[in-house]
Amino acid sequence: MVTESNEMYLLTIYRLTRRQPVASTTAIAARLHISRPSVTEQLKRLCEQGYVNYEWREGASLTGAGQRVALAVLRKHRLLETFLVECFGYGLDEVHQEACCLEHQLSERLADEIEQKLGYPRFDPHGHPIPGKQGELAERDSRPLTAITVGQPVIVCEISDADSAPLGYLLKHGVTPGTRLTVVEVMPQQGPLIVRVQEKMVALTYALAEEVYVCDCSA
Repeated sequence: MVTESNEMYLLTIYRLTRRQPVASTTAIAARLHISRPSVTEQLKRLCEQGYVNYEWREGASLTGAGQRVALAVLRKHRLLETFLVECFGYGLDEVHQEACCLEHQLSERLADEIEQKLGYPRFDPHGHPIPGKQGELAERDSRPLTAITVGQPVIVCEISDADSAPLGYLLKHGVTPGTRLTVVEVMPQQGPLIVRVQEKMVALTYALAEEVYVCDCSA
């Protein structure tokens, strides 16, 4: 049986390896607020159990079995977020922690019932794809805002909910899924980006802009 702790590790590795091949011990420890030695020991156990590929000094990646577990938990998490927003009126900056508390306790049957009640949504309120029962994910042609050229109008399709403070900043300035914006200026050496959102200029750090995914207006 996969424990709640194991699920958290596997889900964290899944998120960290979205744009890179492996998740470092340091990055996992920072996300989970756990010491590096503790993370190392847990990764060794997960490797022995067949859930991760782990090499000391290199980091960890998910095996097929590990990815199936991570996607199953992620499905519950994103269904819960969607349910809380659509049925209870939660704000986009309020649902992540609630879903984190509930995702490990939610049964497959109840997850299926929630999915049906919501009309089988493909994306959660932050724009993240909701995995299907078999782990399938909806695909779309999106890329980080940092990859957009100056003057190109785009539509926000996904924002990160991993940290409440940056998320609150995005929401405060209207950078939400479905919003149209244009990059006006990019500072050198990975400096801030200035974007126009509804005729208002908004400054985004490079790190925050990397967590905002956009699509072409014609997509």
